[in-house]
Amino acid sequence: MAERRRQHRRRGRGRLQRLEQRPAAGDDFEGSQTGNSGTIDADSVEVTSGPLAGESYPAVELAGDQPKFADIGAVSGDLVWIGRACDGDEILNADAIADGGIAVVRRGACAFRDKNFNAAAAGADAVVIANNISEDTPWSGLRIWDYSDPENPVLASTFDTVCSASPEPIPECDPFGTYSSHNVVVEDTEDGRVKAYVSWYYDGMLVLDVTDPANPVEVARFFDNSDEFLASNGGLPHDFWGVRKAPGEPWIYGSDRNGGLYVFKEKGAGGGNN
Repeated sequence: MAERRRQHRRRGRGRLQRLEQRPAAGDDFEGSQTGNSGTIDADSVEVTSGPLAGESYPAVELAGDQPKFADIGAVSGDLVWIGRACDGDEILNADAIADGGIAVVRRGACAFRDKNFNAAAAGADAVVIANNISEDTPWSGLRIWDYSDPENPVLASTFDTVCSASPEPIPECDPFGTYSSHNVVVEDTEDGRVKAYVSWYYDGMLVLDVTDPANPVEVARFFDNSDEFLASNGGLPHDFWGVRKAPGEPWIYGSDRNGGLYVFKEKGAGGGNN
């Protein structure tokens, strides 16, 4: 493992293989912080010895410029819980990870990139970012609130896609996909309407007419899940994270964690300026 770690670090500070566990596995590892060993690859964490021996957790390889499992293979070693690994946080079980191993990190409170850098600095060969919420998330979709009375906001409406509304996996939705809304830009149009431009991870880029806050309506979406697109994108689906809108123009900018920057032109929204 020591040799493998040195090979990884020649690629650049903090650029470890990164894996996010989809189920709520963080509680298991937080309750059994050291003494476990196993193997991680692009879609799973397998515990082979220790208190959690025999456990298998589905996971997904995170996008980024770190080394990929497809290039250097699975990583095996001790699985060590190190806490949140945010800047300024104490690295838990520091002695156990100092000579290498797989750092298991709690999700939240800071960017994945910060966790990655801090795990690498602590000595880790790879990092697993573990969810620690219950299997049933509180809610998904997009909510519109009426803040006419700032002290007593009222929920005006909720908008869901087919996938974000589904309590159980369905054929048209990737069981490992992220189907919550992320960033939103709201704009008044020249014809008196109000539109919301939403980056929605695996559901693509959406445009909603929210002129009536109690009745949001989807008016446009970019999403391509065709075999041709997947083949051209390394087998990865869309994963839209960010959205920006040129005010008064039809240009929409979307950052896709699996595909880079997209520039869209909203149909029926004017000619725009190139």
